[in-house]
Amino acid sequence: MRARRAFARRTRLVGGLVAAICTVAPSMVSAKALRCVEGRNAAAINPALAGAIGRAVAATRFENLSAEVVERAKLTVLDNFATLAYTAHQSRDDPYILRARQRGGAQEAHLMGTGIRAPVEDAAAGMAWLIHAAETDDSDFRASLRASPVVMGPALAMAQAQRISGRDFLLGLSVGYTVLGRLAAPLGPMQPRGFMSSGVWGPAASAAVSARLLNMDGVATANAIALASSAGGGSFQYFYDQTQDKRMVVARAARAGVEAAMLACRGETGAARIFEGHAGLYPVLGRLDGKPIDIAPITAGFDALEGPLRLVPKFYAASASIIPTLDALAQTPKERRIKAKDIDHIVLRGGPSIAGIYQSKLDAYTPPPSKIGAKLNYAFVVALYLIKGSAEAGDFTDEALLDPAINNLARRIRFELTAEIPATLTIVPKSGTPLVLTSIESDSRQTEPVMLKARMAKFRSLTRHTLDDRQRAWLFSEVEKLEQVPDMAAWLARVERVLQ
Repeated sequence: MRARRAFARRTRLVGGLVAAICTVAPSMVSAKALRCVEGRNAAAINPALAGAIGRAVAATRFENLSAEVVERAKLTVLDNFATLAYTAHQSRDDPYILRARQRGGAQEAHLMGTGIRAPVEDAAAGMAWLIHAAETDDSDFRASLRASPVVMGPALAMAQAQRISGRDFLLGLSVGYTVLGRLAAPLGPMQPRGFMSSGVWGPAASAAVSARLLNMDGVATANAIALASSAGGGSFQYFYDQTQDKRMVVARAARAGVEAAMLACRGETGAARIFEGHAGLYPVLGRLDGKPIDIAPITAGFDALEGPLRLVPKFYAASASIIPTLDALAQTPKERRIKAKDIDHIVLRGGPSIAGIYQSKLDAYTPPPSKIGAKLNYAFVVALYLIKGSAEAGDFTDEALLDPAINNLARRIRFELTAEIPATLTIVPKSGTPLVLTSIESDSRQTEPVMLKARMAKFRSLTRHTLDDRQRAWLFSEVEKLEQVPDMAAWLARVERVLQ
């Protein structure tokens, strides 16, 4: 408890600490044998958007990060360590983790929390999978992105393989979150178009992180981003079938970015106009609605690296699209709430943007076949919350999936198409006045609040079966001074021993 309070106090003073450290501690560059070629095919790549992003990424420096960005990046690290501590133990017998254990190969990085060492791209993919496995990972609502799997996974893996400093690690994270959000923002959520947003833009973000931690120049970084983006995709069909393959989407995105960066480092080149060319991602995906793309804001003021400031930590183990409803339910005064046993039916009203996602599943509700399917199912999650009072990872049990009270209430939730923005939820009691709630949507144009108290509560909840108070205090203390770490490989090896 003392360590947690101390962390909260120190994070408020992080601006002064960063200013002091920046004057005495130069950023360390990896001395690893993997060295990148210099500036090949500059004429082909520089005029394009990928080239502009590559130059911007290569020009970033830790000294230019604001104290707020550094503080938020540290809190994101803590949040992801808690998730890894939880999912690594919950998923030991999952086929994906068993396969990672069996593959072998160069032991370049820990797959944190599992005891597995693997090639860097395998470790990045495995950690992306674990970070997303319990639906507790953060969101960037510029495009309903699951942000950390495709950024934190590659950063943790590359930080071990390249033996970088803590300052470079924090810089790499800030680069990755910024690239991910900025590339995705012009088209917004990809789910209505049939894709997972992080699957489309995640490879580029992973490549940007990896390129920065490899200290690649602007041309090589542009090629890494272009090569990775050719792998962008990920069908959203898992949402309708309530299956677990969404974790594979982010794992593949993370792997593609790391692999692309390592190939570009050796001189491989990618399509210069991968984003804005005739068959680039923006024209191909934008044709679905004819929306013009203004690419100027993507690189404008890039050195600000706002990335972690746009992240919203998740305090429910549910699809990010369900969180606005859960927040509205949670903020309803107790005296206005309607008990689950007194509810006759529930109506979700929303516009066309959510109709394609929710209407078919609400009109023909079927009990979810798995825990991950339950976390993607709007009706099930809302019914669970109304009955249990929470929707944390531990609430999604085998017993809950079969609970007749939850499933019967879920069947009584229906969708109505309106022009309402944001969506509303009307809970109609068997007698009395209906309760109308407005979804609490994030304003993706603004910096998200820190929510330190809630973050710490989430950390304790996710680690209550894996870490004790002494281990939590040690992690808080170590992350607080992350910018002073000279060798992330050695530091993460110590963290791995605690997470296991």
